[in-house]
Amino acid sequence: LSSVVFRYVPANPSVDPDAVNARLRQFLFDSGVAVIGHTRARGHQCLKFTCMNPMTSDGDLDALIALIVREGERLE
Repeated sequence: LSSVVFRYVPANPSVDPDAVNARLRQFLFDSGVAVIGHTRARGHQCLKFTCMNPMTSDGDLDALIALIVREGERLE
């Protein structure tokens, strides 16, 4: 079991990062791509990968991260 806590930080400083991270998580769930967790760290909304499938590859995670970046940019 491996967990990684992270957050998407918008390039535009006027965009609320907490709102973007919450919307990213909901997008991934609604689209059926991934169910990822969320938590608060140091008062900020964060996303959390918890990898339990031993068949998850580096490529799977790379693709998911790329999707998060693309969708985060779209949400800005």
